Amino acid sequence: MDDLIITRVIEAMERFTVKDKHGKRCQSYVPPVLDTALMTITLRDSGLFPGGKRLQRVVAWIKALQHTEAKGDWLIYQPILAPGGWSF
Repeated sequence: MDDLIITRVIEAMERFTVKDKHGKRCQSYVPPVLDTALMTITLRDSGLFPGGKRLQRVVAWIKALQHTEAKGDWLIYQPILAPGGWSF
């Protein structure tokens, strides 16, 4: 491939592919925040993860990745809502 932009796009897309016994496919996302949040809730609810400093560090990490800037098409229909969400 001679075009640098196309080469970079293909390389970037390759980083989101998974190859296994069923073949190669593209992941829609890499979900470390969602996985961490779901596992934290599950462990907490199970009673096996009592909390304390480890739980506080996990929650702080998740909160630090939250998008709180007022951007997005949702503002058209809900302009008074406070922004907040994660890129999953």
